[in-house]
Amino acid sequence: MFLNPTRTVLLISSFLLLVGLFACEKKSGTPAYIHIDKFNFTALPSEGSASNKITDVWVYVNGQALGAYELPCTFPVLAEGNADIIISPGIMRNGIADKRAAYAFYSSYKITDKLIPLVTDTIVPSFTYLSGIQYKLIEDFEIGCAFTNNLGSDTGIIRASRADAIFEGTYGQIVLDAAHPYSEVLNSTALVLPTDGTPIFAELNYKNDIPFTVGVVGTVTGSLVKYWQLTLNPKTSWNKVYVDLTDVVAGLRGTSYQLMFKATLPSDKTTAEINLDNIKIITR
Repeated sequence: MFLNPTRTVLLISSFLLLVGLFACEKKSGTPAYIHIDKFNFTALPSEGSASNKITDVWVYVNGQALGAYELPCTFPVLAEGNADIIISPGIMRNGIADKRAAYAFYSSYKITDKLIPLVTDTIVPSFTYLSGIQYKLIEDFEIGCAFTNNLGSDTGIIRASRADAIFEGTYGQIVLDAAHPYSEVLNSTALVLPTDGTPIFAELNYKNDIPFTVGVVGTVTGSLVKYWQLTLNPKTSWNKVYVDLTDVVAGLRGTSYQLMFKATLPSDKTTAEINLDNIKIITR
């Protein structure tokens, strides 16, 4: 039997069209759903406090980026059956909502999960600090205080443990009053940090009734050069911030650095407190 060439072309074209339609149908089919509303985070004793402020998750399924989602979240996934899922924890750099990023020092959670169309699967990821991180500074104020150096002020950080202000044991405190209206303190031991753009972050918990500023002072050709990175507004309860020092340190290109805090007593106040805990400087 001989087929008409025109009919043969039509049959082939129809077949290819059907294949394409089925392919499109599969790609844009009914999604499964993933729900994440909580997570676990642990830290080794040598890594300091497990305090964190993970606000988002960055999700990858079968090697494809799905996007970033603010916690808690439920999102669709166009995949069915066993799927390789990677969930990376995200933070707000410098405490700014529009500067969200996957944190360079936290591990990602990896799981192979069976996805079923229209079924919502709840995942509780577990995160840790990555191995190989360099902890240039860890100060939890449980034993001593690394911030004993004052510049241009006579008010430093003292160790405190007032019951109504404790976060995780003893904490550091700056107290300002009419006789001591200004404080500018920094850690006593200068730190050598990479200046080639390697990520560098300062982590800290804080609770304060007046604004205070975080920055670094670098030793540049024998002189101290200050750079104030950000000002943190008052918080009535303990908060955590991740201060991105990467560009600051790379720009100064100093031989060593110290973390700094400064605050000034407002004219409408007679006293003020800035409480600090779990201060870390970490890099790779």
